[in-house]
Amino acid sequence: YISPLHDSTDHCHPLCSRQGPHFLSSIPALIYHPALPLLHPYPRLMASTPPAAPSDTDCLFCKIVGGSVPAHKVFEDDHTLAFLDIFPSAPFHTLVIPKAHYPTVDVMPPAVLGQSMAALPEIARAVKAASGAPGFNVLQNNGSVAMQEIFHAHFHVIPRKEGDGIRWVKSGGRLDDDAAVKQLDKLKKATSLT
Repeated sequence: YISPLHDSTDHCHPLCSRQGPHFLSSIPALIYHPALPLLHPYPRLMASTPPAAPSDTDCLFCKIVGGSVPAHKVFEDDHTLAFLDIFPSAPFHTLVIPKAHYPTVDVMPPAVLGQSMAALPEIARAVKAASGAPGFNVLQNNGSVAMQEIFHAHFHVIPRKEGDGIRWVKSGGRLDDDAAVKQLDKLKKATSLT
């Protein structure tokens, strides 16, 4: 069990109407706080009301959310579930998922992603403290070529210690300026964020 940062009956922010336990008080209000959508630095990314939570009857994680498959739950709220990975890279390896089914992060509505990310810092602190690890990785894979095995967006919180033997993809060579300019041009053409 992870104790919420905001566990009083007081409001976490003067414009917040929600009382009681929630993690949003631990996140800067201008970024994630649902009471302040007009002050969000990227207002076009915030959905005023998230769509109804989709699910997939064949998805293992949706079955865990629905309770038909058991899991060792670390944290749960209305939008997010965290549980121990049954094939851990290290002890205390925890998965953090949105309860709504989205196969990859790029198709998640920003509001849904924000709800899951709001819980991540405290879950990571709990994993770090329980494991005694001085550090941790937060990993997220999208698509089978990126080693995604369960097609329900999820984040791995993996505690790390010196000499733990965990290996990741090796970094490539240094990016040269010409390649960077070409890549930036393609990225700018592919997004509406700039």
